[in-house]
Amino acid sequence: MIAADLTPKQKIYFSAGIFLAILALIIILIIMPLISQIKNDGAELAQKKKTLEDFYKNYQALEAAQKNYQTAQNEIYALPAFLPDNNALNFIMLMEKIAQATGNSQSVSAENNNQIANPDAPTAKKSLNFQVSLNGNFPNLIKFLTYLENAPYYNDIKSIQIQRLSEKNKDNADASGGINAILKISVYQ
Repeated sequence: MIAADLTPKQKIYFSAGIFLAILALIIILIIMPLISQIKNDGAELAQKKKTLEDFYKNYQALEAAQKNYQTAQNEIYALPAFLPDNNALNFIMLMEKIAQATGNSQSVSAENNNQIANPDAPTAKKSLNFQVSLNGNFPNLIKFLTYLENAPYYNDIKSIQIQRLSEKNKDNADASGGINAILKISVYQ
């Protein structure tokens, strides 16, 4: 009845008011919770993204640590080891291989085999002593010493005697600088 008594202008204002009230209810009851849910989901997504980025950084750090570990492990395994007992032949074969690779001719002889390296040390190690005679030139001797330094067995060069070869002794040596070197080497067991 109230709507029947209203003028057309008042009906338009009344209809507009009801429409605005319904629109306000829709905004308050439906759109605002949706916006709040979207904000919460966005914050949760941002947190998950940050967690994922942190996980990726940790994964990269772990990968780098594994590579560093592998490099360190390879370096440790490349460090000189003690020659196993009763295995002097391996070291002699290594000397022959190094001499051949560096262009030297060699002869290896064993000396006193059961000498204790340092008897006062708590973990005294036995050493095998060798005398290696090399014929070649000086650059090849330096190459030989470099290879020997990087050999897989822990060794110690006790002495080196170098002398120039005379013309009649230069069998396989380079004519421009033939030398004979005598090395006394201890290999630890």
